[in-house]
Formats: sequence, structure tokens, C-alpha cells
Amino acid sequence: MLNKLALIAGAAFVATTIGAATAQADPSMTFGVTVWTAATPNAQIGDANQQALPTNTIIGSNNLMATATYTGMPNWFDGTQSSNTFAGFTNNGAGFSDITYFNGGSGNSVLSTSGFGSVALFELTFTTNHAFSGTVTHDDGFSLYNAANTMTLVNSSYPTTATPTNFSVTPGTYNIWYLEANGAPAALQFSNVNVPEPGSFALLGTGLVGLGLLLRRRKRA
Repeated sequence: MLNKLALIAGAAFVATTIGAATAQADPSMTFGVTVWTAATPNAQIGDANQQALPTNTIIGSNNLMATATYTGMPNWFDGTQSSNTFAGFTNNGAGFSDITYFNGGSGNSVLSTSGFGSVALFELTFTTNHAFSGTVTHDDGFSLYNAANTMTLVNSSYPTTATPTNFSVTPGTYNIWYLEANGAPAALQFSNVNVPEPGSFALLGTGLVGLGLLLRRRKRA
């Protein structure tokens, strides 16, 4: 009877540990943010200056609008076609620090205009010590690269309607590229971010070993 009770307790422990190992949490991420804006008259959707890529041709000191640090997971949205400003898109700069503006930029800088007449390109650089995955809904283009911008992990770089895109990363440093084109709505929103709880996998291993020993003892009896 005691062995049976121990077996049940061991199974319950493992089940609880598995639940902890797959717990969801929003990581406290810190991003280095760089923003470029430029007029792109007569542009078409497939042009190089309309792509969320590190090869976008608007990248350069003359088009640099802002640099900043952002803490949290981006949940940025602006549905106002008439304004579509940096402040409106980023929740009035909530979560930002160390913002520096260039070339006359400000929170009132317009990100894009209809007809692909102007665009804004965001680069968000981050380092993570944990593997995690999730979904990003973006309007317009989104891509995910390694730190050196030599390996594409996710490529949804063309301007789109609001599109949910899944991503997954291992520990390391990465660059997110986001492009806002053709006027609002603008969206860069992370959801379903899944991060293993620290130490839970070690507990899972301990629980499985303990359950194995109990099963072995019961078999001998």
C-alpha cells in the first residue's frame, strides 16, 4: 500500500513539474531600437525600399530618425490613417528610454503615407539567455535575423495586411526588422510568448528519475 501511495505521489510530482516546464511568461526583454524614415515617391510594393530587411536602401545617416532603448515586449499599434506618427504607434513612447532624435525627427514624425510615398524602417536588437517562441502580428513587413544579419530566421518582409507570424529563438543575439509602409494601420504586437521557467527542466529530470526508481522497486516487490 505504501509503495502504491509513493507511486501516485511520484506521478503527481512529475505531472506538476511538466506543467511548470511549459509555463508561459512574458520575458522582460530589452531592445536597442533604431528608426529610419524616408520619402519614397513612386515606389511599388516590391521595391527594395519597401522591405523589412537589412538591405533596405533607406538605411543611412541622412534618413536616421531616432535611436532608443525599449524594455518589454512590443505591443505597438496605430490605426489612425490621418496621423500615423512615431508617438502614436509606440504608445506615446511608453517603455522607451534614452531616445535621441536625428534629422529633425520627433514623436510627431510620420512613419508612412499612402501610395508607398514614405516609409519607416525599425531595427530592434535583443539578446536572450533563454529559448523562447511566440507569435508576432505585423502590419507591415517583419523579418528576424541573427546578430550579423547573415542568416534569415523569419522572412515576411513585404508590406502586408495584419499577419500573424510564428517565431522561435535559442539563446543568442538577434535583429528584428519591421517596416511601416502605405499609411496606417501600423502594428507590431507580440503574443503567446512562451519561456521555460528557470530550473524547471532540471526538476523534470529529477521527477522522472524518482518515478523510475519507484516503478523499479514496485516491480521487484
